[in-house]
Amino acid sequence: MTYELFTERAREVFQRANEEALSFGKKSRIDTHHILLGVLKEGAGTAVHVLNAHGINVQSVRTEIEPLGEKGPYQDGRGKLPMTATAKNLVEYALQEARSLGPSSVETEHIVLGLLREPEGVAAEVFRALAVNRERDIVNFLGREAGK
Repeated sequence: MTYELFTERAREVFQRANEEALSFGKKSRIDTHHILLGVLKEGAGTAVHVLNAHGINVQSVRTEIEPLGEKGPYQDGRGKLPMTATAKNLVEYALQEARSLGPSSVETEHIVLGLLREPEGVAAEVFRALAVNRERDIVNFLGREAGK
């Protein structure tokens, strides 16, 4: 996957997602919940503030994914992992959001909109568990902010 259209902060999200997937040990691929954690751990921008305002933070996500039991021995963070099909879908959705909302570069907000569009994967389960609804104000707010 090439990230020329991604801003520095958006690229940082995927680096952090890779680190998260590696830290889970048993997980050999980056999935949507690793990307969600990457967004939250990147820590800046409208996307994080909106997610936090809706009760979505690193701890709440970890609480939701803990029952999955995928945590394993820590790996040292070297190596780039492949993505699951749902994570690849999310990247495509983020690119579509950037094209439709502008600017053409993918920001962290577009990544969150992509996460919200992807109905499968662990991040979708986390959003459902935390009662996040795409049709509510997150999409409206992020859509306005991403289009600025």
